[in-house]
Amino acid sequence: MSIRPGKKEDNIYVPKLILNAIGDIAKVFTGYEKEDDIIDTIGKFYQIDECRFSYKNTIVYEKDKKVVGVILGYYSKDVDNLDIPIINHLRKKGIKRDTFDEEFFENEYYIDTVSVNPNYQGRGIAKKLIRAMEDKAKKLEHHTISLIVDINKENAYRLYEKLGYKEDRKIEVYGHPYRHMLKKV
Repeated sequence: MSIRPGKKEDNIYVPKLILNAIGDIAKVFTGYEKEDDIIDTIGKFYQIDECRFSYKNTIVYEKDKKVVGVILGYYSKDVDNLDIPIINHLRKKGIKRDTFDEEFFENEYYIDTVSVNPNYQGRGIAKKLIRAMEDKAKKLEHHTISLIVDINKENAYRLYEKLGYKEDRKIEVYGHPYRHMLKKV
């Protein structure tokens, strides 16, 4: 088992993990309906150095030479640049979009996605990934970390509370209610 920064080669595992976490929101970012097309497109985004879904924004949990968990995070002020490849992709598909729904606020290091392969859940992997991302944020001198959690996912909400995250407001993202949570590090 190891926790390490994501690498381009992790592309065979990470896109599916991201899709498992973000669900239908992936359609907004990819412009596709079919799962294979969505995974393929997230995989292409993962290979780009400056992109919301870039390997550079991930930390992975590896077990038995397979990536079984991933966390994706970035600084809120960087998101406009990180979204350029996604917006360009959508424009090529004839989809006009200049921005995406805001999931975070100013001066937050945002944990976009935490995903663990269902066969490995319940082993503390998500906690370890979150702590690793918090350490990364601190090293980058970002001291406010945020994440959102689906209002109906009580188990995830309780986990984040145990890790020191506090709900500061409710927000709506793509028509669905979420709790926005913060932690000072």
